Amino acid sequence: AKTLKPFSPGSKIEIKINKHLGLDGFIDVSHSSLTNKGKSFEIHGRDKTGDLVDSCLESSKSYKDEPLLNIVKEYTKEFKIKVEAPSMPISYIPKPGGTVFKALSDIAVKERLRIVTRSGALFFKKIDPKVKPKFLFNEGKNILSASFTKDHRERFSKYLGKTLIKGDKEDYNREESFLDADIKRPRTLVFISDEDLEQECTFQRDLRKAKSEILSIIVHGFEHSGAVPEILQAVEVEAESLNIN
Repeated sequence: AKTLKPFSPGSKIEIKINKHLGLDGFIDVSHSSLTNKGKSFEIHGRDKTGDLVDSCLESSKSYKDEPLLNIVKEYTKEFKIKVEAPSMPISYIPKPGGTVFKALSDIAVKERLRIVTRSGALFFKKIDPKVKPKFLFNEGKNILSASFTKDHRERFSKYLGKTLIKGDKEDYNREESFLDADIKRPRTLVFISDEDLEQECTFQRDLRKAKSEILSIIVHGFEHSGAVPEILQAVEVEAESLNIN
């Protein structure tokens, strides 16, 4: 039992692959078992940023034209994690009862950013579609297995945004709509937003389109290539059998 003490829940843990820090976090669960053939134990844990998903946001402070980096640091200061974010000014009103990560996620969606967690750190990134691929995954060479899924259950033929605008004498409704030409059946998504409706409609359409296609591949690891791909690194995939290039 003494040998299992360092692996108790709450213990800090780092996992490295070829000297590359893959995980920096904490153990959540430890499980030990005993049979007539011997003893064994299992541990389960998460990255440091996993606590952002569970912990509720205590602050109800609203922000107007505040640098994004300042807000992110304020929300994560108790967790002692590294954060990187643009210093762009934003305005944000937190919703009561939400988690820290939900607040950060809402900000990211509003500002068209991606949240990346890596090695116990949190990053807000803009994706550059023009960046050159750093890795090539090729069928018949370094792809061991692959699968490609198209899922249209969360896509709609029409995205209709509505907002209530308060005037000096009376209130009036404003609407904007955009179509998704790939969806032939009549399917309409209606949402209420105080944001720019044209921008929000196109964002909802493009986000759901991007999420509707999932490519999963298993490739040779660092033992073959000498490098480990990072999250949000551009990659090129050639898999003729899946009609992907």
